[in-house]
Amino acid sequence: GDTVTDADGNVYEVTDSTFKFTVENGEIVKHETVKADENGTYEAEGNKITVSDAEKEISTVTISKVTITDGKAEPLSGAKLQIMAVDADNKADTTADLSKVTANVELTKDENAKHWLSYTTGEADVVLTGLPAGRYTMIEQAAPAGFEKVTQFFFEVSATGEVTLVGVTEDNEAVKLDGGKIVITDKAIDVTISKVDITDGKTELEGAELVIAPAEGTKVDLSKVTATGGFQKGTFKAEAGKITFVSGKEATVLSKLPAGEYTLTEITAPDGFTLKAESITFKVDAFGKVTVDGK
Repeated sequence: GDTVTDADGNVYEVTDSTFKFTVENGEIVKHETVKADENGTYEAEGNKITVSDAEKEISTVTISKVTITDGKAEPLSGAKLQIMAVDADNKADTTADLSKVTANVELTKDENAKHWLSYTTGEADVVLTGLPAGRYTMIEQAAPAGFEKVTQFFFEVSATGEVTLVGVTEDNEAVKLDGGKIVITDKAIDVTISKVDITDGKTELEGAELVIAPAEGTKVDLSKVTATGGFQKGTFKAEAGKITFVSGKEATVLSKLPAGEYTLTEITAPDGFTLKAESITFKVDAFGKVTVDGK
């Protein structure tokens, strides 16, 4: 139902109720006796009627968006998330009304489609107040650059505000419940670059100078990409428009590479080997899957 918030931030729920009284010659001469209950009470004293509403706790749902860095969960800003009411068949419930839901972040809503809302994550957990009891789906519409999107999942909110995940297994590392809080973890996108000897397809070749750049006609900021593995010390450099490094004895793993299409070009071949003339084109999708030359 409707809610009213006072100057101190206390939330009250408006309940439909009636109080009967009789007025004769400008005075209240008869009225009902109404006892206080969980919804409040009416009181009549002389010609004064006092209506008291009982404060009612409004359920909240807390959602945390994190990534794991060095084994520790850290807040992840910039993810765009949508919450949509669904029916028992997990189809959009267009009869649901989320227009009165509030939060500690700015919510995006649609007057013509009140069954959904969306927001962008920041440093703090998001607390949704007044989310009606029912089933919902969470959709990550866009992950922060360099991170994998989380697959759509479902959850339910009970009449008392208890949250349960629907169809999410315990081994799911991306979505978990922690003390009633929904914790969503985005993994960094990792792409492994390996320079090997064509004769056996296994032996890593040292000394190849490699450049990774966004495909022609695209613009991606690569300055936040990091690397681990076998690149030669001091050769890795991530700039806004390209990544360069010299291969070492092991493959190089690029982390936080934004989703997109790229070219991998060999600028200098290892000693004793022929320079590869053509660049390799590869794509990284929103879920971190890599395809090379369309395969």
